[in-house]
Amino acid sequence: MLTINIALCEDDAGDAHTLRRIVAASGISANTHVYENTEQFLSSFRAHMFQLIFLDIYFEGSADGINTALKIRELDEDVWIAFTTSSPDFAAFGYKVHAQQYLTKPLDEEEVLALLGRAARHFEMKSDELCVTTERRKRGIRQSEIRYVEVFNKKCKIHLADETVETYLSLDDMEQQLTLPSFLRCHRSYIVNMDYIKGDDGRDFIMQDGEKVYIGHLTQWKTRKAYQNYLTRLARGGATMRMEEL
Repeated sequence: MLTINIALCEDDAGDAHTLRRIVAASGISANTHVYENTEQFLSSFRAHMFQLIFLDIYFEGSADGINTALKIRELDEDVWIAFTTSSPDFAAFGYKVHAQQYLTKPLDEEEVLALLGRAARHFEMKSDELCVTTERRKRGIRQSEIRYVEVFNKKCKIHLADETVETYLSLDDMEQQLTLPSFLRCHRSYIVNMDYIKGDDGRDFIMQDGEKVYIGHLTQWKTRKAYQNYLTRLARGGATMRMEEL
C-alpha cells in the first residue's frame, strides 16, 4: 500500500485536530504534517513533497490561502489541493488552481473520507506508472502490466501482454525507474517481473506464456534465492523486496 503525504495548512487548532482524526480513522496509509500558518508551510514546501494539501483560505482575517495556492501551483502541478473554509466566497477560485475539492466548515467527515479515498486510489495508480519515450512521444505504462524487459541494440524492449514497446534507455536506468518489488534483475540484459513467472527449466525462467527469460550464469544462486524469497513473502501476505537487495 502506498503511503501518501498530507499537509494540513490550518491555523485553527480544533480544525487541524479534526482533520488529523479523520485521516487516522480513514484506514489509508498516510504521513500527516500540520502547519499553523502559510509562511511556515511555504518555507518548507517543495515540489512532489505532498500528494494532498488541506489549505485553509483565511489566516488571521486575511485570505492568504489564495496566494499560497497560486505559489503551490507554480511549483507542483500534480499535488491535490482541498480548500477548507467557512465561506463559499472563493469557490470559483478553486478552478483557477485546479483544486480537487472545496470543503466548507464545519467539515463533513464523510466528505473528507471520500476525498481521502479518491486521493489514495489516484496516487496508488500513479505510483505504478512508468513514463517512457517511444516513437518520439511520451507514453505511460502500468508497471504491473510489464512481463519483462530486455535490452537489445541499445534499446529497452518492454514486453507487455499484447505488445512490445521500445525505448532508448539503458537497462540500468530502467532498473532505477521500476519501483515495484516484483521486478528482478536476473541477467545483464534482462529484468523480469516475478509475478509472470511460471517456473524454470533448470537454468532459465519460463514465463506464463511459455517465453524464456535468461538468468545470468554468475548470479544463478542469488537470482533463484531472490525469487524464492519473493514467493515466500507473497505467501505471507506481502512482498517488499527490492532489486537492490540482491
